[in-house]
Formats: sequence, structure tokens, C-alpha cells
Amino acid sequence: MPIDAPPVAPISAPASSAPPAAQGQSFDLARLKPEEARCGSPAADGAIVVCAVDREKFRVHPLTGPFADQAPPVAQLQLAPGVKAQAEAEQRAVGGGVSVPSAMVWMKIDF
Repeated sequence: MPIDAPPVAPISAPASSAPPAAQGQSFDLARLKPEEARCGSPAADGAIVVCAVDREKFRVHPLTGPFADQAPPVAQLQLAPGVKAQAEAEQRAVGGGVSVPSAMVWMKIDF
């Protein structure tokens, strides 16, 4: 903005946008509070009771039914007669026992 330009007036909110309390609605942060984990009652001897959310509900279980016995499809493409390309994804171990995902693309040429 050039220095000699007139100042721009601030943008004001429309008159109808009043806070929720002024519009007859209540806004309570307690309603947004997450559900507390259900824990056992503290022991009489003063032991600390630790509880956690059930992580089992987030696990992905093995397939059942008609898809359970099928092997995953092979990503393979015939590029030319005697030339095939294949892609794979796998986990590899690198130094220190760290596991990292890797993608491999293979090209096979028949002699």
C-alpha cells in the first residue's frame, strides 16, 4: 500500500452476529469434554489405580470369510515380449533394529 493512500477502515461484523449467549443459546465447554475412561475404584490401602482406553477396538484383525485364504495380488506388468515389471512393498530392517517401509520395482528380462 502506498504511503499517500488513505487508511482503510476496519471491517466490522454484521449486526446479526451476536455471541451465542446473547441469542438465547448457551455455550458450555463441559459438553465438549471427552468421556472419561471407566476405572476401578481406588484400593483401600491407597494404591494407585491406572486405567486406559481399550486399544483392542482400534486394531485391524485378520480377514475372515472368502478373502482370508487369498494371497494378495501381484503387481506385475508385461512391458514387451520377455520383459516384465513387478512392484512390491515390504518392511526392511536397517541399522539398530529399526524397521522401515520400502518399495521395490523389479524388471525381468528373459534371455
